[in-house]
Amino acid sequence: MAHTKYSILFVILLLPFLGLGQEHEGHHEEKMPRHSIGLALSHSFIGKGLDEEGGGRKVITVPSWSLKYNYRFSEKWALGWHNDLLIERFVLERSEEDGGVLVRDFPIASL
Repeated sequence: MAHTKYSILFVILLLPFLGLGQEHEGHHEEKMPRHSIGLALSHSFIGKGLDEEGGGRKVITVPSWSLKYNYRFSEKWALGWHNDLLIERFVLERSEEDGGVLVRDFPIASL
């Protein structure tokens, strides 16, 4: 029974590589667009969150919107500007030097 499980796992892990060696006749190279823009709805994980009711430390999951812009220099290199807007209010634990708590309302992270 264990042999069958390992065989199935092996086949599943190799499935993505089955088409890598295939070439099509008359294959033409497609041009990659220089500019790309993306919009996503996701969740952000905050490791130093505080429970507003009990005050204990916990990991918080906050919904967020992401706006991404990429400029492609070549096939291998691109430069991007990625922005996240967290769409919820949450409380963070401050460092021991500062003490207390820090409240964030709809923060924006831009990289």
